[in-house]
Amino acid sequence: MKLLITILLFINVINLATANELQVTKKLAYLSTHSNFSSWGTKAGIGGIKAFEALQGLKVKKIPRIAIIDTGIDPHHTFLNKNIFTIVNGRFAKATTKNFGRDFSNAYKTDKISYTPFDNHGHGTHVTGIIKSVFPVAKFLPVKFFNEKASGDDNMINLLKALEFAIKSNVDIINYSGGGKVAKHELMVREKKLIDLAKRKNILIVAASGNDGKNIDIRKNRYFPASYKSSNILSVGAYDKNLEFFNRSNYGVDTVHIMAPGKSIESSHIKGSYTMSGTSQATAFVSGVAALLLASNPSLDVETIKELIIKSSTHKSLFSGKSQGGKLNAYNALILASK
Repeated sequence: MKLLITILLFINVINLATANELQVTKKLAYLSTHSNFSSWGTKAGIGGIKAFEALQGLKVKKIPRIAIIDTGIDPHHTFLNKNIFTIVNGRFAKATTKNFGRDFSNAYKTDKISYTPFDNHGHGTHVTGIIKSVFPVAKFLPVKFFNEKASGDDNMINLLKALEFAIKSNVDIINYSGGGKVAKHELMVREKKLIDLAKRKNILIVAASGNDGKNIDIRKNRYFPASYKSSNILSVGAYDKNLEFFNRSNYGVDTVHIMAPGKSIESSHIKGSYTMSGTSQATAFVSGVAALLLASNPSLDVETIKELIIKSSTHKSLFSGKSQGGKLNAYNALILASK
């Protein structure tokens, strides 16, 4: 066994910098980025995002709250259970076995609320593990919406309930490693209104660009919510460990903002650990970097976080015609934010 047990005891490898500030040690930075559940994306190599370098000595002035709108999270997973939070009486609270988030996967047919968003698929647990490998002390709010037995429009109804809950819970970041094509007009109107509400509340929505291998700048290929023209949406495409564009990733210089690791990504899963590929995984890396920026600079607004992530990216020429920015770079983003 590697360093799994040690990473769970992260309080032992965080220094108290001031009464209101924590400092990530080199040890925690290494454990986070090199655990059983981390991937090539957080390690040294041409495709890595320099997460280890960004974490070392990071002064955490605020621990961002991240809503995971997905298939749920495995609340018993040893890599994640210390980071899972819920909402009790309108406030963030440590999760319990009876309340570890919200499950809206049946919202299209019932108003009954479930407080146990178990992940029967593995996708939500996987993307959450990626975020933790980038920012190990994040607070995750599981918000399940996906129902594999429901239609596209019914899952859209579930999604709207999930979005509304996450926004009202005053999270800092919403990781939405999903999306879809055009739905019923009235549902999309409601979705756009919720995105606008999130913007007014300074909530960043990190969204996958989709896995159709198409240019979503073209109207017929649009993929939502990535294709909404909203300043609080950060849309993500994917590349592989050799820094080559992942051919299943959607792209578009107007619609896709940044590129991140997305092929053959190892992370936590309901099976323990598992390798998955797609812009879902790339999205999680970007949410982790957004959390790093907000942790060290709590006063940043969503537009500035988005701008920092795009401007600090590297290898832009490799993704010319694919994305506004280039390769995600956590260390560069932090340096730029400090100037």
